[in-house]
Amino acid sequence: MHNPPLVLVADDEPATASLLEVMCTRAGYKTEIANDGPETIEMANTSTPDLILLDVQMPGMNGFEVVEALRQRENTAQIPIIVITAAATKPDDAVKGLNLGADDYLHKPFNNQELLARIRAKIRTHELEQHLQKRNQELDALVHLGIAINRLDELEALAEQLLEFLNEKFKSAASLLIVASTDVGPAGHFMLHAGDTITRLDDAPESVIEMCIEPRILDGDSVRELFPDANYQSGMAVPLMLHETVIGIMATARENGLPFGENDLRWMRSASQQATLAIRNKQLFDSLRSYAELLEQRVEERTAELESAQKMLIRSEKLASLGRLSGEIAHEVNNPLQPIMSSLEDALEDVETGRSLDPKGLKMAMSEVQRIQRTVTHLLDFARPDTGGVRATNMAHLIEDVLQFTSKRIQHANVTITHDLQEIDTLEVNPDQIRQVVLNLIINAADAMSNSKEKLLDIQLWQDNGYAHITVKDTGEGIAPDLVTQIFEPYFSTKDEGFGLGLSISHSLIEAHGGQVDVESKPGVGTKFRISLPLS
Repeated sequence: MHNPPLVLVADDEPATASLLEVMCTRAGYKTEIANDGPETIEMANTSTPDLILLDVQMPGMNGFEVVEALRQRENTAQIPIIVITAAATKPDDAVKGLNLGADDYLHKPFNNQELLARIRAKIRTHELEQHLQKRNQELDALVHLGIAINRLDELEALAEQLLEFLNEKFKSAASLLIVASTDVGPAGHFMLHAGDTITRLDDAPESVIEMCIEPRILDGDSVRELFPDANYQSGMAVPLMLHETVIGIMATARENGLPFGENDLRWMRSASQQATLAIRNKQLFDSLRSYAELLEQRVEERTAELESAQKMLIRSEKLASLGRLSGEIAHEVNNPLQPIMSSLEDALEDVETGRSLDPKGLKMAMSEVQRIQRTVTHLLDFARPDTGGVRATNMAHLIEDVLQFTSKRIQHANVTITHDLQEIDTLEVNPDQIRQVVLNLIINAADAMSNSKEKLLDIQLWQDNGYAHITVKDTGEGIAPDLVTQIFEPYFSTKDEGFGLGLSISHSLIEAHGGQVDVESKPGVGTKFRISLPLS
């Protein structure tokens, strides 16, 4: 809108044009005169008047053609047009003019006061429409600004986007954004001056901070204080407020053009609110991300500690199982020593007396040495730390190794073993861990039958429905029903010795393989443990 409003009078009759010019001037409007249709279009395009008084009968183009042409141009499409004519008196002419886009239609001769009233009404309506359109554009710009800056992950990218938006919106030469640190961490200690200078708010002059504590339009001196390296004449500055605390300053300036007005400052204030929320959200997000990374690191450290502790417990329980077999192991090693000693003494005597060595005795000594070697190898296999490797494992062979390793213990306990180890698919498991579980169940079964009259230990291996199953069944004392649900809990034991970790660790190892351990027990009858491991 012009101030005062500009009226374009388009009439080829000089007297009528002069009359309208005088009337509009006296009413406080500026006026320009066009004498034909093409000149009307050209002047409307260059001057963008606030209203056009248009005659129908004009040389070059008639009024209807002018209306149609103006409505097709973007910068003239919204200019109010009042058609004034003495030639078109038919109702169809008025309808035609209005249908083409004219805003009003008046016949000559006209009443001056009526025409002025219509002019005022149309200009006022046009002003309100422009104001509403501008407000819609500003709101749309704010929405787009909010979307743009809230999509960005980095705070500096957010600031650069905001400054670019300000420069484009206000046709500014430069914009300024200063952001203070907050309680959410170090992100945000920077100032962007036209995107090229970085500093902290703490380093900004105190006079600058005080000057921008309230939204304000800046004059030349205050603008130069914000932008000391340029000769900007007009500017605006608004604080970034968060809970009544200034966390930053946003400003823009330009060297020439219209000074900034209250409408510009209002939009700037709204933009500062969007910027404050976006910056705060980004700072909170950075803080949350840092906390999440720290928490993840602590979880990893704690997990590593727990895994290390678990490995130590597994190792301790394995050694405890070996401790319970220590007597049988010592017996297994000591027994072959006697025939070895006897054979070596006989061989030494033969050498001293010159007799020929007896091959039979040496072969027997060699056989017993190999027997000790096998025992030691088995012992080392069970005692070594868990290698942690998962590999293809023949479960039947694994169970046979455990039975061979515990054979003396079973014999000395007068336990009779029966087993049916079917050939099943090879399993991808950690053999050390599965061997430890089977060993623990067999030793527990033998211990449970220490006072039983009938000592039978049955072991089965088979597969069905995608699982391999191992059962260890004894005829021992059994477990009371109220204790069955507790036997897999750490440190729970029905024995006087031990730490109560064997079954708990066994349960964890099987679950880690994606399997499960079930137990059936009846006091005075016996107990059966079943291990189920997935084939794939």
